[in-house]
Amino acid sequence: MVPIVQSPLRRLAASRALRHVPLADALRGGIICTVPALLAATLHVPLLSWSAIAAFWTCFADPGGRRRTRLAFALSFGLAGSLASGVASWSGEWPALTVVLAAVVGFAGAFSSVGGPKIGLPALLLATAFGVSTAFGGHDFVHATRYAAYFLYGNLWAIGFGVLLWRGDDCAPARRGVAACFVELSDLAFELSQCTAMRHAEGVSPADTHGAIRARVRTRLEAVGDVLLTVSYERPSTRVRAWQAIELASTAEQAFVALVGLDDLLAPDMACVMPRQPRALVSSVLFETAEVLKQIALCCNSASLALPGELAQQLVRLDMAIGQLEACGSGASSLPQEEFNVTALAAVVSRVRSAIGQAHTVLRASEPVGSAAASSDGTTQQSSWRSFRSQLAVNLNGESSWFRYALRVALAGAISVGLVQRFTPNHGYWLILTTFFTIRPNFAATLTVSAQRVGGTLMGAVLAAALGFLIHSPLLLAILVLPLSVGTLAGRAVSYVFYTLFLTPHFILVAELGQPGGSELVLALMRMLDSILGAALALAISFLVWPHWERHRIAHVIAAAIEANARYLTRSLWAAAAGAHSGMPLADLRRSACVATDRMEASIERMRVEPNADARREIEAKAVIAALRRTIGAVTLIELSVATAGAPSSGARIGAFAKWVDDEMARSAAALRGDTFVPNRSSQDGPPPMLDRSIPISMQHTLQRISSGVETVRQIALRDGGNAKANTAVAHDGVEPSHPG
Repeated sequence: MVPIVQSPLRRLAASRALRHVPLADALRGGIICTVPALLAATLHVPLLSWSAIAAFWTCFADPGGRRRTRLAFALSFGLAGSLASGVASWSGEWPALTVVLAAVVGFAGAFSSVGGPKIGLPALLLATAFGVSTAFGGHDFVHATRYAAYFLYGNLWAIGFGVLLWRGDDCAPARRGVAACFVELSDLAFELSQCTAMRHAEGVSPADTHGAIRARVRTRLEAVGDVLLTVSYERPSTRVRAWQAIELASTAEQAFVALVGLDDLLAPDMACVMPRQPRALVSSVLFETAEVLKQIALCCNSASLALPGELAQQLVRLDMAIGQLEACGSGASSLPQEEFNVTALAAVVSRVRSAIGQAHTVLRASEPVGSAAASSDGTTQQSSWRSFRSQLAVNLNGESSWFRYALRVALAGAISVGLVQRFTPNHGYWLILTTFFTIRPNFAATLTVSAQRVGGTLMGAVLAAALGFLIHSPLLLAILVLPLSVGTLAGRAVSYVFYTLFLTPHFILVAELGQPGGSELVLALMRMLDSILGAALALAISFLVWPHWERHRIAHVIAAAIEANARYLTRSLWAAAAGAHSGMPLADLRRSACVATDRMEASIERMRVEPNADARREIEAKAVIAALRRTIGAVTLIELSVATAGAPSSGARIGAFAKWVDDEMARSAAALRGDTFVPNRSSQDGPPPMLDRSIPISMQHTLQRISSGVETVRQIALRDGGNAKANTAVAHDGVEPSHPG
């Protein structure tokens, strides 16, 4: 098996992405895509194939959430797509005008990505619809009007069936998102259980595995937070589920914080000195925790509010395991507390159990409790549009990476449309479509997506050719659009390769219905050739035209992550020094620190695939990530009030330690950016302030781990600072657009 296929399969098995496939939504979209194809085959109206594509793109651009929001969004998309299709088809008589318009529309579609995927994805689809329509120029207004009308027909059919007739659960996306969070939490607890059971004598550190799972959990939590903004809290039929989704997301965050604290307490350097009995008990507790979290995920994703009996039984087993651990901790007075604190471990485990108990209470509730409520639809939409306009204004300059990306898309769209206009190849619109869908904001992402798209297209083309060889009836081919379109829409949640694997035969069969009389084998070969040419064009433009190199901005990304972590560290330390753990808001700072660290890791992964990647910088950046995650885990214990300041006299020493952390992290960030660090008057160079016995053992252990992480970051930053050549391009900090592929 070729490596391009092996790698996605390995990642698929590791991520278990099939657990999160929205099959009901995929089936709905499959029916929507199939009906126009069946009508095209039975009524012999080729333009209905364009309606099938319009219906598919309408499903793809569906933002989810409340029905009236989806209806307004889909209607706007249909009207804009109809206008773009008609204008593109009408302008075909003037090739120069067509190329200019393709560049303008491509720029607008790509630049809209500054508003996030909910705006960027439909905008890019509209730009693609314009580009594809230029390949079907009719040179008269009547043809252009018909072409626009059939796009609108497909859009209206998708709205009528998918939004108005298909009475789905409005809370289903939120429930799936929350369930995915608990599944990832279960994976983290299970990995901690397995690593605790081992003695780590082999010298294999689980830090990378735990870091990857922690990043996945944080990604899920961020995604479900966005989905919850669209949940309807007004309809009585969905009020309980909406409240449950909001509360369960909150408990998932609490469980995640506690598990991160356990990850720190069970680090290899700490677990290696843990006595055998506590290690076995902790492993058992974590295993039972993983099972309970997995059962909660099943309850979240269930269509019934009834709790299964298995959850109650698993909670009993978990409580028994926790009781044994607490008994071990209370009788551990003879254990060397300077080496390992079993009591602190039991305290963090109790926090995990508390979060699980809250989730259990929420699942059992039949009516909303408390004042939790989702944001109103109007307020959310107005805030979203204000933010979008603000981002447009900020990034409308030559230093913005999003502005440069939009220029590259405009150039790619103009060249691809110009090539098709000049040489009029058979099904040349596939070249345009591939170019729009593969070019990304940076070279690394473009290279990765191009390789995945070409690999998926090759496999999908073989499948389409086989289907065409075995089946010759247009009606049967139209029926086959159903499983292929379901696979296409479901494949989005699996991987890009699987998405393109189903997308290719799906579009080939639709193209055959739109231009009957051709050979599926010829269509498959043309699809492969156009995909390769489109990917090559996207790569060439990303490489040559104002390229975005991750290695030029990695220093700024690392510095931003250090600063975000420093804010969380110092605020938590000052809270501990003041003895007011609950009086200072730490959740937002913790979230920002985790997101910045995960963003730094993603930046490193992109840098790896760039030409002339700096291997030394990659190794050192990964060391910084590991150090930052260790410090986050350690300071989480302070946030959980497990590590306390103890006597009031120790508050001054912890405050001095917080000043030292703030100075050292600021010094590290300044070194990476090439700035001059100006210390405060009270700053002192050298090691952190000495700790004394007035500080409890648990807090001493926590501060020592923080000190170790801060010093590691400082050493790497100062060593790299002299050679850092950071690019000053302004980049939007939002999520990259979710391209349709």
